Amino acid sequence: MVVANNKVVSVTYELRKNSADGEIIEIVKEDNPLV
Repeated sequence: MVVANNKVVSVTYELRKNSADGEIIEIVKEDNPLV
């Protein structure tokens, strides 16, 4: 399960890197794990 979750996170992160909004969302999630 952990590996599968990591793959999903990696794919999502790669998609977000393509947009400034995605980068902002990633930073927010790092600061607020509950979000």
